[in-house]
Amino acid sequence: ILMTFGILFGLILSMANIFIAFGENQTIVITIKITLITLAILLLIRIGRSLFLTRQYFSRHTFHFLLYLCALEIAPVALLVRFLTLMKG
Repeated sequence: ILMTFGILFGLILSMANIFIAFGENQTIVITIKITLITLAILLLIRIGRSLFLTRQYFSRHTFHFLLYLCALEIAPVALLVRFLTLMKG
């Protein structure tokens, strides 16, 4: 699942990068917004799919699943947001 969604994220980011590099100012803003929304939706789908496939383990190993979720899904996003806010200000 991770590899498939990773490839899909890479394709979306590659296309967005081309539009951002060669687009007009208005096109760049729209491209960034659409890309972020698309990536957020795909991330939610990936988490939902992982939950669906591991639902029999989730009831017995709730702590381990929450640890995985925080360490590999939430922490990188939080660090990225923190880094970007420090760079901005």
